Amino acid sequence: MDRSQDTSIYLHEDIIYAILDYLQHDRQTLASCSLISHAWVSPSRRYLYHTITVKFQASNALAFIEFLRTCPDARSFLRALTLDGRLGHQPVIRLQENVVRTIIKEAISLRSLVLVDILLSHGSADLPAATGDSSSPSLDRLQIVNATFLNDEQYLALLDVVCACSSIDTLDLSVYIDSETQKLSSPEVYRDAMVFPAVRDLAFQLPSEISLSPLYQKIQRSALSNGSLTSISFCGLRRVIDGPTCGEVYNFCEVIINGARRTLQNLEFHAGENFYWRVDENSPVWDALDLSEHDQLQNLVLALECEDLPYAGEELTWTLRNYAHLFQHHPPPSLKCLTFKIRVPYNRDTLPYLRQYKKYLTTASYRPFWDAMDDALSRLGLGSSPQVVLEYVGPWDGLLQTRGEIEVVTQQLFPITHQKGKLRVAFSTSFPRWGY
Repeated sequence: MDRSQDTSIYLHEDIIYAILDYLQHDRQTLASCSLISHAWVSPSRRYLYHTITVKFQASNALAFIEFLRTCPDARSFLRALTLDGRLGHQPVIRLQENVVRTIIKEAISLRSLVLVDILLSHGSADLPAATGDSSSPSLDRLQIVNATFLNDEQYLALLDVVCACSSIDTLDLSVYIDSETQKLSSPEVYRDAMVFPAVRDLAFQLPSEISLSPLYQKIQRSALSNGSLTSISFCGLRRVIDGPTCGEVYNFCEVIINGARRTLQNLEFHAGENFYWRVDENSPVWDALDLSEHDQLQNLVLALECEDLPYAGEELTWTLRNYAHLFQHHPPPSLKCLTFKIRVPYNRDTLPYLRQYKKYLTTASYRPFWDAMDDALSRLGLGSSPQVVLEYVGPWDGLLQTRGEIEVVTQQLFPITHQKGKLRVAFSTSFPRWGY
């Protein structure tokens, strides 16, 4: 062919990718680019199929699997997939867990999977034989979020999807079990053959007061054998904790957090409401978090529930007492940054409330407990300042003066830590992992 007569414009592949990278969030333009010429098809689809959110219903599950099997570019380029049941017409999407496992196997390059409001169940949907690799896949991220309460059978089906993977860098389980729908005795529902994958970053929402000790043991064995668990984010139930639930929080601390003491580098811990409230002096709750042997722990995030002051003042004092005990008797030896997340309310009374907030915080009855905490924090063998962060999470837009007043009050609450240059006050608007 005589190139002198060819009016087409030929661009180097690097230039094509530079253009597509600039357009990566404009899906309509990317689709148009895929029609320019053969040279643009594959690069454009690499961006088009990189991230997909499916308006998911049980009726279109087989169609989506068939799409993956018949579209090589989708199978090869799909990296992040969200199956969102909230977008469907049905209030709750119910799906057999083997459908999700088949999708994971068919999407051979999949690195991130998010399931939102999809209730999984056991039973085998009629699916053709998988065309993907028969080996267990690995994911960078698996997140399962359900606003609907699960029964324990559905929770087991969820765990089957988790255990279908050989390794997961970040596992986020934000689901709840409805205790009223439990049908099975908890020790018997975890199959002996279930092998928990290697997980690096575990985000775990306590689902209910149902005993999960067998699951905790499997996670611990996986963490010990793989040496992979470096980050944990735990959040207890956001309701009044009873005896069984309190025991589940303690078991999680004892088995998983303390079990990962040789590898754990980052810990976010919210015990839930009233975990420390009116605890007997001889209760093991005081020593639930024993961080003295966590020689790799560098970043620790704890919750201080001050939102409902002055009404929740007694709960606050018990929490301060426990934290002071923790840092006096079980201090982490290599900690670099300690952050306390303090939630403030989002409502029309926020500003009047914040005007009184500093008064609530400095109430005389709380003072001895703030002093004990200040003394414990000031003795921590931390590195260069600032290392202790009091982070207030709330609606701070337009409240610059109030922020300044709270910062001054915080420095007054921790005078020794502040004088040593270890204290910093921060403000943020959200912390989704704890529902802030």
